[in-house]
Order: sequence, then structure tokens, then C-alpha cells
Amino acid sequence: MLAAGSTLTEKLLAHTMNVNGIRYGMIHDESRCIGCTACIDACREVNQVPVGVSRLEIIRSEPIGQFPDVKYRFFRHSCQHCDDAPCVHVCPTGASFIDAASGIVDVKPGSLCRLPILHRCVPLPGTLYSSGEQNGG
Repeated sequence: MLAAGSTLTEKLLAHTMNVNGIRYGMIHDESRCIGCTACIDACREVNQVPVGVSRLEIIRSEPIGQFPDVKYRFFRHSCQHCDDAPCVHVCPTGASFIDAASGIVDVKPGSLCRLPILHRCVPLPGTLYSSGEQNGG
């Protein structure tokens, strides 16, 4: 488990915004993940994300071990809410933005952002474009 403010945690997290002395970030405990994707469903519901797209992705590792004792590891890929978010800087429509109050990187509801330049500059999958397209492909 990583403690906020530890040297290891600081190295693992993207540069996240510090708002009123609070540094926001999200830590996914991969040692507890079973790959059920309930977090994807919850995110979709809370953020009103259309069915068929996602703001995050759970990646399953290659099989570890031999049958019948095969195991997998699961890794979460999602927006890192960078304080110097490349998607915000290159978006010519202003659809991508950093919320001044929370530091959260988001896309304005109802905006059409189908620009390939955004797909190339975002380092991780997970940023949803309200056109229903996801970066990285």
C-alpha cells in the first residue's frame, strides 16, 4: 500500500494539481483487483458516459502459471488529471479543460471533440470524447 506523500507515491503519480493544499489523485490497489470491471460501470453511471465507451480501462495481464493454476494481474488505465494536461493545451475547441476548483481534467458535456491531435497527445487511454470516441484508437 502506498501512503500519500511518500517518495514512491510521488514517483508513480502523474503531476497532479494541488488545490488549497490538497493534492488530488487516484490510487488503484492492483493487488486487490479481480478484473470485475464494476469500477467501469460505476464511473459510466456517475459521469453519464454512453454505453460502449469508458473513461477508464482495466487491462488483464498475460496468463501467469500453468493450467489449472492460471492467474492474472489487472492494471487500471485512466486519466491522470495532470496539472499540465497536454489534452487541454492542444484542444482548439476548448472542450478539454481543467476545473479551477478541483483540478480535475474533464471534457465539456455536449462538445464534439473528434480531433486526432488529442488522441496522439494523451499519454494513457481513458479520456472520453463526448462524440463517443476514446483516445488511443
